[in-house]
Amino acid sequence: VYQATLKSTGQKVAIKVQRPGLLPIVTKDLYVMRRGVEWAEPIRKRFSAERTNYMELLNTWAGGFYEELDFKNEAYNQIQFKELLVKSDIQNVIVSSTQKQS
Repeated sequence: VYQATLKSTGQKVAIKVQRPGLLPIVTKDLYVMRRGVEWAEPIRKRFSAERTNYMELLNTWAGGFYEELDFKNEAYNQIQFKELLVKSDIQNVIVSSTQKQS
């Protein structure tokens, strides 16, 4: 995330940048993490009473991470959240406005 100033209005804005080719890199990283969990899971089960399902945890986190990479979905959720706060008359919470990419 970067700070910038709009030339047209002088308004300070935050710019969220997604690097080209990020999706394949993230997908590969998650594959490696899944393989690590598959390798470590039998060892954990043998030597620990702890029962966290790390594969399920990783899969849940990965789903949310992929959603974070969808900037249009993120902007939509931000708008919905802002509208919900207004309808609920919740004050003292600031949700920034979204700008379409030009």
